[in-house]
Amino acid sequence: MSSFIEMARKNIWIVNEKDFAGLLKGGINSAAKYFAGILAAGMLLTLVYNYLATSGDIAVSLLGVAIDLFFVYILGVALVLPFLTHLVLKLMGGKRPLGDTMQMYMYASTPSVLLGWVPCLGIFAYFVSFGNLVRGLKAVNKMPLWKALVAVLLPGALFAAVLVLVGVAVLSYFTFSEVATGPAMVS
Repeated sequence: MSSFIEMARKNIWIVNEKDFAGLLKGGINSAAKYFAGILAAGMLLTLVYNYLATSGDIAVSLLGVAIDLFFVYILGVALVLPFLTHLVLKLMGGKRPLGDTMQMYMYASTPSVLLGWVPCLGIFAYFVSFGNLVRGLKAVNKMPLWKALVAVLLPGALFAAVLVLVGVAVLSYFTFSEVATGPAMVS
């Protein structure tokens, strides 16, 4: 438990560039356990904050946490984004395996997972996570900063666009279908 807390403390803000390679020593299993731990802690903090912010509406709080957990962190940070980023890295001359890219995403997300729910500070935490990810991929792939930046921005923009389109489709369905208005009245 103390090693988990120490790892989270080291990753909470800006990671020293020489420490990025050391993060990979534990392998993908160690990174996945760490990510699950910070995700559980972050989602619990988010749930409590959402519950208090919605005046005790547990259903809305749980829905918000479930959407955040699944779409942003499990689907995005743990699976889709590392894979897409890895493809771009390979096209730009990256030499590291997919597991290393996945680990960088998991470790770099620490600030946004643990502090993303805090008003104002959360926005800063997301920028720190982004910076740690770009710098980490730059360091472990031994490539210029601009290549690492492109490798993160391209898949991120694609993933965000898909999420927006899915959100618009779901919102349109519930807004303009019989689900929202009920069956048509026959007179």
